[in-house]
Amino acid sequence: MQILRKKYWRGSVPVNCDCCKEPFDLMFLDARVRHEGKDIWGKVCPKCHGLIGYGIGIGNGQCYYLLAGRWQSVQLKCDNCGVKSFELHSNPGTKELICSMCLLTRKV
Repeated sequence: MQILRKKYWRGSVPVNCDCCKEPFDLMFLDARVRHEGKDIWGKVCPKCHGLIGYGIGIGNGQCYYLLAGRWQSVQLKCDNCGVKSFELHSNPGTKELICSMCLLTRKV
């Protein structure tokens, strides 16, 4: 997997989802969502973003992953299939990025 772009979170360290108040584990999104009848920008968990978010990209939001102790927005390209979409999974004692298309796995 190739790192195409890496950007570090520069704001205050996010702790809880702005919508459901659940704590962040390995991922959060800085994104535009529809919350309580209006569009807002917030730091939200993947579950809330899936329910009320507008997507990822310019004007919609970015994913941040907790990698090497820092929140990072990383765009990766899969060496196997060329896809630029990954999910972060946590197994006991490990964290893995998994390609959403071909399921190639990379430990982080």
